[in-house]
Amino acid sequence: MILEGYIAAWKKYPVDEVKIRVAWPSILGPSKKLLGDYKEGRIPWGTYEVLYREEITGNPEAVKRLNEIRELSKTRNVRLMCYEKEPPCHRFILLEMITATPIKCSKILFTHVCHIGKTQEIAGWPIKLPEI
Repeated sequence: MILEGYIAAWKKYPVDEVKIRVAWPSILGPSKKLLGDYKEGRIPWGTYEVLYREEITGNPEAVKRLNEIRELSKTRNVRLMCYEKEPPCHRFILLEMITATPIKCSKILFTHVCHIGKTQEIAGWPIKLPEI
């Protein structure tokens, strides 16, 4: 089973769980630029989510790690740990990605689509939204 948790509460979770720190500098953490753009209000959460998913699915090592976590969760409880106490947090995106179909390395995986087929730049991030 895949669970989520708050790093400050690490010791409160069952000791037999596998706890995985997904906060930066983890391969599963957002880039400094992406996190900074969101935290400083240059991009909204929906844009952050699109860009974060693109960062993860565009990184073969991150995709490999997510698939390893999925396999491990079939036999153990696995808890994704981050610094944010409550949503929004990228660990909830990871949780969704891990519990969905097997993840493949690709350049784009979107859940929020607007302006389909157009490229737009948000806070210095070029975003090409695919035709559906």
